[in-house]
Amino acid sequence: MSCHTFADFCEDEPEAEVTVELRPFKHQVGGHSCVLELGSDVICKPLFQQEQTFYKRAPESLRCFIPRYLGETSITCDITKNQKCFVAKVSRELLSPGEITERCASGLQDFIATRRRKKHISFENEAPTLAAWSNSCIGRQITQYGFWANNKPQKFIMLENLVKDYKRPCLMDLKMGKRQLRADLDAEKRKVLETRCASSTSAKLGFRICGSQSYKKTSDSYTFNQYHRRRLNDTETIEELKLFFHNGAELRTDIILALLTKLAELEGALLKEKYLDLHSSSLLLIYEGMTATEKKPRIESRKDAHASDACEMSPGRKHGENVNQVDKTERSCSDSELCSQLVTLSNQQEHNTSQRSHIDFEPDSPECKVDVRLIDFAHASESLQKFCENPIVLGLKSIQVILRDVFQST
Repeated sequence: MSCHTFADFCEDEPEAEVTVELRPFKHQVGGHSCVLELGSDVICKPLFQQEQTFYKRAPESLRCFIPRYLGETSITCDITKNQKCFVAKVSRELLSPGEITERCASGLQDFIATRRRKKHISFENEAPTLAAWSNSCIGRQITQYGFWANNKPQKFIMLENLVKDYKRPCLMDLKMGKRQLRADLDAEKRKVLETRCASSTSAKLGFRICGSQSYKKTSDSYTFNQYHRRRLNDTETIEELKLFFHNGAELRTDIILALLTKLAELEGALLKEKYLDLHSSSLLLIYEGMTATEKKPRIESRKDAHASDACEMSPGRKHGENVNQVDKTERSCSDSELCSQLVTLSNQQEHNTSQRSHIDFEPDSPECKVDVRLIDFAHASESLQKFCENPIVLGLKSIQVILRDVFQST
């Protein structure tokens, strides 16, 4: 098969199916597996039987906190003159008519020529600043894991694209849990993973930052960071979270409040699943980075019965305030303070909503659009051992403690 001559794949197809070209998912910010984009609504990642089984049998209480499973497909890859072309046959229902025209063989060559005439980047890499990590993972999948060797198709699962409705999606990928070990690991691999967790924030905080992209309003650009963050200590992790929620002009306290609500809901859902082991899964924090020029969403906080736990909104930061200045003036909780707070929270066996700040905001406001989703379930399983808490709940508690501290320090 050639990247430039796969029109044959569109001949004599059932009307319900169409062969289309896939592209690197430009909003991938973490992980090692390649993620490909199938239209605007669907992404694809390599099929692991255990992960596919989890998506099919996920508890009802967690379904709103994981991407929607859309089935599986086989993807072929052709490499011609250092350009990779990914092709799959899928249901027409997964793409819009415009996407079918653009990505199918009948319209692909005109699309390539037009894009190049307009001096866009290469066919493979439309936005290198956004797709850099995705392309790196694709290369690793081919060179290290032998994907598509001898032109053999590879099976992928299809999932909902969680950022399809975002104009400037900001994402942070957090590897959850104090451990990332499987029971069947050999001694050498187990030692490597144990050392990795012990040298990162996973052991203490129950999570570590894997990667992120955040939109900076003042420069109309993204900032990116990937796996170097494994070396971050607790205090540096807190500072990274602050930067993630700062758009160059202000700290998005409205987003922090909305995410706290989502995180509390997720924690409550996980606490009901006493036998579910989600070690080595990841958590995606997502929010809309695009805001109106001057208009601010309505964000209010009010004291509840536990006055000491309530958060009050401070005035928004002035437009144009320097990020570095914010870092110097904002208070962050020290490692000892955080540890003390985590011990208190870890002793709470059940989710107590009365101890959480009540938050009023406009949930449908495009400026306060947030999401919290669990992803990566290659090692998910049901354990015969009943957990006092789901293994990743400690990480959720840590994130909430940190975000509360960031919010209250403004």
